[in-house]
Formats: sequence, C-alpha cells, structure tokens
Amino acid sequence: MKAFLSHNFADKDFVKKVYEHLSATHAIFDEKTFPSNAYLIDEIRESMLDCEIFVLFLSKSALASGWVQGEINLAKELLFNQSLKKIMVFLLDDTKWSELPESFQQYRAESIPNPIQIAIAIRNELQALVKNQTQECYGREDDVKKITGDLIMMEQNPKFLFLSGPDGIGRRTLAREVYKKLYRLVNGFIQLDIGEFADLSSIHDSLLQYTANWKAGEYLDQRKSFDKLTEPKQLEKLSAMIDSICIPGKQALLINISNSNVINDDRLNELFISFITALNKHSWPLVVFISKRNVDLDDLKEGYAYQVFPLSEDDSIYLFRMLINLYSVHIPKSETHIIEQSVIGHPGLINMVATYLKTNPGYKINKTHGTIVSKVRTEVNRLIQDFVKNDVKLEKAIGFFGMADIVSFNEAKEIGKSWPDFEYGLSKLIDSGFLQYQKNDYRLSTYLQNAASRYAQMYRAELLPHIKVILQKYSEVDSDTYVPIDILDARIVSHLVTDEPLPDYLKNFVMPIQLIKAAKRRYNEREYADALQLAQDANQWQTKLSPEGKIETWRLIGLSSARTGNEKAFTSFKEQYLTIPNHPKKDIIYNFVNGFKYRLNGRLKDALKCLMKIEEKRDIDAHVFREIATIYSFDERFDEAISYADKALSIDVDNPFILDIKAWALLSLYRQERTTALVNKIEECLEKLKIADERKNTTFFHVREKMKDVLVDNQNIALLDSLSKSTQLNIQLKISLLEIFSAKGRNYQYAELLKDIQSVIKRKKDNKIIEVNLAKVQIKHAIEQQDFPEAESLLSRWGHRFTDYLEENLKKEIMQVKAYCKK
Repeated sequence: MKAFLSHNFADKDFVKKVYEHLSATHAIFDEKTFPSNAYLIDEIRESMLDCEIFVLFLSKSALASGWVQGEINLAKELLFNQSLKKIMVFLLDDTKWSELPESFQQYRAESIPNPIQIAIAIRNELQALVKNQTQECYGREDDVKKITGDLIMMEQNPKFLFLSGPDGIGRRTLAREVYKKLYRLVNGFIQLDIGEFADLSSIHDSLLQYTANWKAGEYLDQRKSFDKLTEPKQLEKLSAMIDSICIPGKQALLINISNSNVINDDRLNELFISFITALNKHSWPLVVFISKRNVDLDDLKEGYAYQVFPLSEDDSIYLFRMLINLYSVHIPKSETHIIEQSVIGHPGLINMVATYLKTNPGYKINKTHGTIVSKVRTEVNRLIQDFVKNDVKLEKAIGFFGMADIVSFNEAKEIGKSWPDFEYGLSKLIDSGFLQYQKNDYRLSTYLQNAASRYAQMYRAELLPHIKVILQKYSEVDSDTYVPIDILDARIVSHLVTDEPLPDYLKNFVMPIQLIKAAKRRYNEREYADALQLAQDANQWQTKLSPEGKIETWRLIGLSSARTGNEKAFTSFKEQYLTIPNHPKKDIIYNFVNGFKYRLNGRLKDALKCLMKIEEKRDIDAHVFREIATIYSFDERFDEAISYADKALSIDVDNPFILDIKAWALLSLYRQERTTALVNKIEECLEKLKIADERKNTTFFHVREKMKDVLVDNQNIALLDSLSKSTQLNIQLKISLLEIFSAKGRNYQYAELLKDIQSVIKRKKDNKIIEVNLAKVQIKHAIEQQDFPEAESLLSRWGHRFTDYLEENLKKEIMQVKAYCKK
C-alpha cells in the first residue's frame, strides 16, 4: 500500500522530509521514485495507479501549478473507478478553502506543520486500509439479497436507509455491501455520530466539520447564522449541506443515532421526522441511519428500514472461520469449538476476537457464558484483562481515553513528550485492534468504553495533569484558529469535568449538550455536587434544549439533589414536573427519583409506593427492579426479592450490586428452606458475583462466600470474626454479618460489631437508610433475646419507616414469641 505525494516544486523541501519518514515502501515522490528519463505524464499515471491514497499538499503555489491540477483531476478519475481509496489534504499556508476544486472541498484539510507527524498520519491511514480490505460481509448473504431485492422493487430510489440492531451486529458492513451491489457509483461513506439529546443545531454542528476546515471565528459565525433561521429554513439548510457533502464526491453519509434520544416508544420524535422528510431525493440514498432500536417507518414512504438480527449459529461459525483463515490464525480444534460457541450471533465480537487472536495467539477463552450480552461483556472484560496483565501503564492509557474521549494525532505526540508511557500504551492498543484511527483522531472501540471509564476513575488524580496538557492548547484559541469541531466538543466537556477554568473565548462554544454530558460523567464518577451544578447550568438553556435534553437535565437534577440532600434543588425538580413536556419516561423518572430519595431517607413505605407505580411500565431500566428487590429483601420477602433481582439482571446482566442483593436473598432464604436446588442457585449466583466483582473492582463476593461457608456448609462462624473487624468492609455488609451473629447466638461478636456500626453512623450524618436497616436487626435480636420492651420500643420508634408488610410481621412475631414464652 502506497500514498502519492502531490505538491508544487516550491514546497518540495517540506514534502521531501515527509517522504523520508515514509520511504519508497509507502510513498511515491517524484524526485526519489520517478526514473530520471521518465516521460512524466505516463509516470504520474502509472504511479497513481499503484497507490491507494492521494495526498495533496495544499498551498497557493500548488493551486497555481498545472501539474498539480492535472494530478487532482487524475485523482478524481481514479477515485471514481475505485482505484484510489482515500484522499488526504494537508494545508501548508493560508490558502482559502473555496479555491480548491469543488469536488475536493468535501475533504477535511489538516493543518499539521510537522513533516514527521504528517508521515505518521499517512502511514496510519495506509494501515487502516489494510484492515478494511479484510472486511467482507461473510454470513450476511441472505440479508444482502433481501435488502437489494426490496430496493429494486421500490418505485423510486429511497431518500434514506434505516438499519437497526445491537452494536457490532454488522449494520455498517451490511450497508457497504448493499451499496457495492446496488449503487456502484458511490465511492464510500462518511461516518457521522449524532450524540445524545440531538436537535437541529447539534446536527448542523456535526455536519459543519465535513463542509470545510473552519477557523474558530468562522465556525462561530456559521453556528449563529444557523440559529437565527426558522425551523423550516434550518431543515432546508441541513438538506443542502448533506447534498454538498455527498454529491460531489459520490459518497453517502452513515449517520449513527444509536446514542441519541431521537427514538421514543419505538417511534422517531417529530423533530427527527421533519429532518428525514426534508432530505432530497437523488440517484442513490444519501443517508444511511444506524440505530440500536427498530422503529415504525410506515408513515415515511420515501425511506427503507431493515432490522439486522444476530447471525445464526452456522453463519457465525462461517464468519469466524473465514476470518481466522484470512488472518492465518491456527487454533487447536478443541479450542476452536469453545471460541465459536462463545461468540455466536455477534459479528462485532467475532471480528474483535479474531483480530485479537491474530496478535495474541496464546489467548484462551472460557467455556461458560450467559446470554449474548453477557458473553460480549464477559469476553471483552477477559480480553482487556489478558491484554493489560496488571500493566499499570496500559491501564492508565485506557483510562486516559476514558477521560479525553478523543485524542488527535497532534495531541498524542504532545502528551508523549511529558508522558513517555502513553506512546507505549498507544502502540499496544493499536496493535491489539482496540484503538480506532479516524480523521487523524484516536478513539477507543465502543466495546472498551465501560473499562475506560473504570480506569479513568481509578487513576483520575494521576491522569488529570496529562488532560490539562491538551486543554492548555485550547486556552490559545481565538477567532483565527482552525478548530476540529468533534474534538472541540470533547475538550469543552473535559474542561467542565476538571478543575481547569474554561478559557474566555471557548465559553462562546459551550452548548447545553456539553453540560449534560459533563453532568452525566460526574454523576457516574459519584461527584454528585458537581453533577447537580452542571445539570442546573444546562437547565438555564431551556430554549436551546431539545425535549430529550430537558428530560435528561431534569433527571440529573432530581438524582443528584437526592444524593446530596439538597432540598432546594429537589423541590425545584418536583415543581418542574408540571412544566416538563410529555415524554414516555416522564412519570418513570418522577416516581423513581422520589422512590429513590425516600429509600435513601429510610422511608421504605413511601419508597415502595412510588416504585410500584412504574414497575410494569415499558422502558424502565434495571435500577427500578434493583430498588424493589432491595426493599423486598429488607422485608424478608425473599422469593419476591430474587424475582425482581432476576428482572434487573435480565437488563443489566452482570451488575455486582444486583448480584449481591440476589446472593443475600438466596442465603437468607436458605435459612428457611434448606434444599439442594437452592444450594445450586447460591453457588451459581456467587460464581457470577465473583466475575462481576473482578470487572467492577467491587468486593461483595469475598463476604458472601464466607457467609455461604457458615450458613450452607456449616463451617465455624469464627470465619466471619475477622471480616467484621475489617475497616474496608461496606457498612451494609457489616449489618448482614450482625444479623448472622444474632441468628447464631454469638452475643459477644454481636455487641462488638453493633458498637462499631453505631460509631460509623454517628460519624456519617444523613445515613438514614443504614439506621433503618440497623433498627430492623436490633428489633429481631431483641425478640430472639426475649427482650420484648426493647423490641416494642424500637418498633414504635422506627415502624413508620418500614413497609406495612414488615411492620405487621414484626408485631406478629413479638406477639407469637411472647405467647410461646408464657406456655
């Protein structure tokens, strides 16, 4: 694979340095690779036919050169017949974008002054093309036939295609194959991600980066000009922009809406329908929408929708075997079957595992997995663990991407100067296929985002100085600075989640979407006060927020104020319910947040009422079931607790917090029903909890395993003594131990642990739910000790906070034990 370096003689010294870092293996450069007696026109054509990438070094001298103009025209021809695969443009002076030939204006020009950096950028694109050559549509032949057949039978070409299915299921690969079969004039795809809470302005911002190389001032003017338009005019503008991006270069837009909120209740929202309707019709569909969820498009007759399902077992095995053959990977037959069974149905995971085996042939995959989602998560986690092998340098490199999201090539070089280990980590991530390189930017594969967030939290203090290095560059942004729009968005979010003040000029670019992203990140990092402030800042932009943005901002204000005990903000959340636009999740959010706050405050009776109002609604997440399971477990309704924990796990398969609730409910139930079937369920749950603990860096398994040893295997309760003295143990787990000490008659250990828990409660104020949990154990212990005045006194004090079910059961238990004692 080679790149043709097109330039003017005036720029030869600079381009020569680029070539020296590429060599004749990777580049064609007239001075070094053309024979001295060559007939130049023929040599240029033959050389370009031998190349996959055309690189234009853009300057005033180049545009004035007849030779360069001829090379540009030839590049257009070769791109059309697909001999050339890629065009790259590097800006060497202040040449205006409009001076380029119209068909070249769609390409993003990089202003990289360093020839070494340019050479590495070209080499990375060549490597990407090598990888792309292997992306055949194996196993999807029936899908291709179905889609192409349907499209041929349509009376007119559709404006757009809409492909839905889980991440990694093969939607993009399928789209490329369909276009290759049906729309052969299309040269390729431009990928565009529509983020959360999308509105017309955010779509406009996303499209802008493909229309020119914008200086900050020009970009700001474009944004302001767009915001002044009426909605119909904005829709016309967006449609015209898509035409200008796609038609000159005969390309299509792959617009990923998987992470946006444009779908509600299995239907597109009205704003997005308006956007789709405004698209213009051409000889090929200019847009392919990629979605996680299938939607009803019956009312949109000018488009075509197709739901992509997991591959069959046979097709999955065929795809995997074709890839390992292509990659020359040799695996023992016994291992091949194990791997094939672990990746059935999911092309993205199949490709990832095959790629990883190519570079790590010694890796072995475990036989046991749950559902396909669990397989994906478990295997990705195992791949990461095998890749990292406790190498802190690699963990920090992954964590850095969790904080930065996107890292440009220039930023990577700058970080490497002060952090040499980053270059090591970057190289390893690229070699293992975990890192994607797009438009001179490095991004982690979507499979790794959860792991990246985990490592980002783990090493936050150490990574912050490196984040500040790349943020420093943006303090120098002014109206004449060229800005990469997608990176600019990520950097604003980075500023908002660190203690680095936002530079004055950069404040002009802040939008509510960035504030919401930052608020979500800080909430996930358990920095609830910061999350609340950012959500409140976003809430001030009511006129700029999309309906989904308003809902999410409102949700974050409610949850963050509940977590922090900010009553003023929580009152605002409740009052805002009346003004929030109708939305499928409106009542779910309102009741869940109120129920969550009630539980945190130890008001379980009120919490359960709120939660049960929404437990049968569609689109509720695992948190609702988890909260109900927690309360039922507290009530000692263990069968119901297990049932709701299973409902939660069907959505969030390997969540350690939910698995811990289920484990405790199963162990508690075993004290009542000592059956072999229950023992098997306990062991299965603990095995899953162990894996989940490793993935999430939690510590539930160790404690629950010891409890199982005592309660199920009848081992000495002294096993729990050391655990009870641990300063690292979660206080809720200590209360579980307290309950076991009480049940086993270990009064001394009970009294010592009770003192410890009470001292923790005194130090930590506003720990109402812990106080309520402790009160229940104390009441049960007082009944066991036949101290009825103490039991009745505690129940009188705390009963109004319990559920009706628990309060009545405790009253009955006191009466029954009293009656028994009188006999």
